[in-house]
Amino acid sequence: RRSRSGVIQMVLAKGLMALLTLQVNSERIVSLTEATFAETLRQSQKALVAFVTPWCMACRLLMPELEKAADALARDKSMLVAQCDVSTETRLAQ
Repeated sequence: RRSRSGVIQMVLAKGLMALLTLQVNSERIVSLTEATFAETLRQSQKALVAFVTPWCMACRLLMPELEKAADALARDKSMLVAQCDVSTETRLAQ
């Protein structure tokens, strides 16, 4: 049986992990990594890439707008809409 403080710590830890995860619900937004960045961009004529971090409130506010942009640009097959988490893909942030 867990103590009350143990349960509170677990709930807080799960809440923090949820806050530190940027999740994009749109299938139209590609998540880029250092391994996929160059090749994915090479395959696209145009690209809109959001460089984000999960702890950044402005980045969190940007994601719904990025989803709207992806929806609006969906008919343009030459346009790539993507995101890159630079907290994990640190070389792309340089």
